[in-house]
Amino acid sequence: MINTKITVGGVEYSNYLNVTLKRSTSKFSATTNFNITFPSPYGRHAGNFTVGDEVIVYADEDTDPATTKLVTGIIEDVKFQGVENTQQVSIRGRDYTGHYS
Repeated sequence: MINTKITVGGVEYSNYLNVTLKRSTSKFSATTNFNITFPSPYGRHAGNFTVGDEVIVYADEDTDPATTKLVTGIIEDVKFQGVENTQQVSIRGRDYTGHYS
């Protein structure tokens, strides 16, 4: 079994529905994009996620998930879908290697 831990803005969330990580590589760099979906009935997470918040995803097989960090990055988009008790919120972003100064 894969154990996963997600923190957003320093707060741990365990009620996620789906986590997708996509790694892209080129000759000179590599970056990981993430998309995480949470249930948000009646706007439960309406004020929890903001563009620019730091996201850390940990995962490990059959052990404490806090031992292996998969990605550290920031939220670039927050999107709510659905209505009332079926509402969900998706946060999308990429790791710090994908951001240039």
